[in-house]
Amino acid sequence: MKKKAALIIFIGLILVSIIFLIRYMIFNDKYTTSDAAFVKSDTLTYLSFKLPGQIDKLTIHSGDSVKKGELIAKLSTKELNTTLKEIRYNISSIQNKISSLKASKQKLVNNISLSMQTNNNNLKIASKKISALSFGIDAMKVKLAKIAKDVKRYKTLYRYHRTSLERLEDVQTSYNSLKNNILSKQNSLQALILSKNSLHIKAKMIANEQYGVVRLGKTIKSLNDDKKALAQKSKLIQEKIGYSYIYAPFNGVIARKFVNNHQVVDAGENIVAEVDLKHIYVSVLLEESKLKNLKVGNQATIHVDAVDKNFKAVISKILPASASTFAIVPRDISSGEFTKLQQRFIVKLRFLNPTKNLRIGMSAEATIRR
Repeated sequence: MKKKAALIIFIGLILVSIIFLIRYMIFNDKYTTSDAAFVKSDTLTYLSFKLPGQIDKLTIHSGDSVKKGELIAKLSTKELNTTLKEIRYNISSIQNKISSLKASKQKLVNNISLSMQTNNNNLKIASKKISALSFGIDAMKVKLAKIAKDVKRYKTLYRYHRTSLERLEDVQTSYNSLKNNILSKQNSLQALILSKNSLHIKAKMIANEQYGVVRLGKTIKSLNDDKKALAQKSKLIQEKIGYSYIYAPFNGVIARKFVNNHQVVDAGENIVAEVDLKHIYVSVLLEESKLKNLKVGNQATIHVDAVDKNFKAVISKILPASASTFAIVPRDISSGEFTKLQQRFIVKLRFLNPTKNLRIGMSAEATIRR
């Protein structure tokens, strides 16, 4: 009986082993597994300042939740704000000078235009007077020549007692009067010519005042150049002030704080690391022999050790290169010695039912349906 019982037990063990072996083979045919799985996130972002300085505000801590656009850290901007204030004051002062010079320039232009117009009108009037007076003098000279002949004729008549002395004296008086009148008109003409020459000189002086307009224009241009330079400097200062603030780029959690408040930091030095826990995944390392029949969309089960819970997932991506491809020190096979090794590839699994207690870096086990 004992032998028979032992035989039955032996056969039973063999059957159980065969069943387990068949189930194992079926499982391996339908599923692939790996315990080299880790919770990760592509949203892990290191935040830093673009310029050095002393931290003026840093109130968040590791594990704090932050919203997109929320202030995380700030450098002291006292000196920058003081410099910006001085630059803006200088820009305002230069603008006032420019406005004043533009007003002076416009006034000078208007005065030059008015003076030039008045002077030109006076020149035209003087020219007409000179022309009229010259014409009048010429007419009087013709008349004077005729009276001179009359004087000569009356003198001859008086010598022969054919006219009276009174008549001769009248003709002589007319001659002298007209001659004096001509001299007076000639003096007036000379005065008009001198006046006209003075107007020409004045026209040149007015034209020279255009150089004053040009000088004012050059001064205004120089001030505008200074203003532009200060505006550019102001823009750079404002950019630096903008670089003195760090805001959360997305809704997430502070994964780590690297510095403390009031600490002096360098440009590019890590201040905090932020992660979006809503966009986490599992990175699984699989041997190349286990990639058979795997494709994006295949179902998977993830067991996270830290929370001791199973999660549903799907394949979201199978990376095209093995993990060793990007090794810092590549494998050397130039000597001819070569041992064939199973290469591992990274498969990304997307959680279908993530929970808040999942954390970046947790280890897991993955079972993926082929």
